[in-house]
Amino acid sequence: MATTYNADNYGVPMPSFPGVGVPVVREFLFTNSVAFVVNDVVQLCRIPGLGSPLVLDNFFMDIPDLDSGGAPTFACSVGDGATPGKFVAIQTAIGQGPGKFDLRTNGVAACMPVSYSANENLVFKVTTVAQTAPTGGVIKGWLMYHYIGAPTPV
Repeated sequence: MATTYNADNYGVPMPSFPGVGVPVVREFLFTNSVAFVVNDVVQLCRIPGLGSPLVLDNFFMDIPDLDSGGAPTFACSVGDGATPGKFVAIQTAIGQGPGKFDLRTNGVAACMPVSYSANENLVFKVTTVAQTAPTGGVIKGWLMYHYIGAPTPV
């Protein structure tokens, strides 16, 4: 049965509003202690869309080996709660061995920048279960965003 997990620092408050147009970086870290099954979701961090709308600009993720089998089958995607493959469509090579996700290399064409005006989550979703799922490793990375609106005078 699929489960939703939260990153280790999911409950830590998001960086406070620095002003319109100022880049904000939110780091996340998930220490894996389970064998993932298909449709498991890891909520990596909140996307705080309430209040001032924000725009996601970039992301980076370091993914450990999540399938130690001789013929790996693991596949995953990255997106938001509404569309789990919004930022990275289903990937097989990363996760079957260690690797990195970033907007330029793995991102869905024209997926960012994207604006949010309601709260959402950045999610990592397991789309195909591993042949042999290790119960260790750390998924870590960051999400970059900025708030939009009328410029603030300096």
